[in-house]
Amino acid sequence: MATFTQLSSDTWRCQVRRRGRYAAETFRRKKDADSWALEIERRFDRCEELVAKRPAVAWTFGDLIDIHIKDMMEVGKAPRRSKAYSLEMLKRRLGRVRLRQITREKLIEFGRKRAKQGAGPVTLAADHSLKLSRILGALHKTMQWSEVDLPGLLACDLSLQ
Repeated sequence: MATFTQLSSDTWRCQVRRRGRYAAETFRRKKDADSWALEIERRFDRCEELVAKRPAVAWTFGDLIDIHIKDMMEVGKAPRRSKAYSLEMLKRRLGRVRLRQITREKLIEFGRKRAKQGAGPVTLAADHSLKLSRILGALHKTMQWSEVDLPGLLACDLSLQ
């Protein structure tokens, strides 16, 4: 029997207990939780082994952007024109940078290059917030916190003075 619980983060926890076995997973949509529960119940009935769900692995900043876009598509909110352009630009310029190489200095250098190209303070702030939200969101999902110097990134100030 499946039990569904709506969490404070507006996600759904699904727990399946059947024939002395247990499985649980968290989903963004209840519809996804329903279909997962049905599949797990069928596997329990057929005495099949469950395959552990493995998170996506991100090695580069481009991987983080891809994970973010996939997450947005899963909840039916594909990036619109300006956000899609910003993500594409960030992926073009920083996509090949390995997570371990993302430092405060690298982000400041990127901001200075963008300013020389004519980007204003608001654009720089938007780029910076996009980068940090991608890093933090995808790292949370993939649980690769040890890959990045988070305190250094969070203290990063893109002021060009």
